[in-house]
Amino acid sequence: DGDRARHKMVFLGAGLLLGLATAANTAPMPSVQISKGVDLPMITMGGDGQWGGSNYSLWLELGGHGFDTAWEYQPSRAISAAIRASGVPRSEIFITHKIPGSLSFNCTAAKCKTFPELPPVSGHYTPDMARRFLADNMKRLGPEIGYVDLLLLHTPCNYGGSGPHNYTECAAIYKVLEEAVQNGTAKTIGVSNFGSADLEALLKTAKVPPVV
Repeated sequence: DGDRARHKMVFLGAGLLLGLATAANTAPMPSVQISKGVDLPMITMGGDGQWGGSNYSLWLELGGHGFDTAWEYQPSRAISAAIRASGVPRSEIFITHKIPGSLSFNCTAAKCKTFPELPPVSGHYTPDMARRFLADNMKRLGPEIGYVDLLLLHTPCNYGGSGPHNYTECAAIYKVLEEAVQNGTAKTIGVSNFGSADLEALLKTAKVPPVV
């Protein structure tokens, strides 16, 4: 309840800023260019699938066009429905999505039981499993959305598991993100929750440098 209250306060605060900007007829939401032709809004809305579509619809009504998603959060269906109902062109929407960098955070944890839908894979993490996580999310978003603007590796590999981070495995999983750029599933790619050593190791093999 405390977390939900804090989330609502952050959401309402961001909404108030957007509402005031709209009322004052000021410039649109500031953004930062993370890659040529790709501008990331300075404020994006997160949340999990339990929030439903109404908050996402309100965010769009207030002028917010950025969404932060992850396979673990499972908000993609609700976000897609809100976007389609809003009539806002896909070209004006910015969607960040994250796929797992490790299976240790879900399939071996108690919270796996609380997911709205069970993970599509289990066991040792492989590039094929990463592709399934991504394909699963694209199915949730639907053909009307079609692609994500920014695709992130949610964590370093073996994060939360026993032993050091597996840099060889991370290099292989990151190639799945690079494939997503090549086939148009993602405009840009990057990483999340990486420490300096994780990033230094990844940069030795990455063909497409992470923009985030």
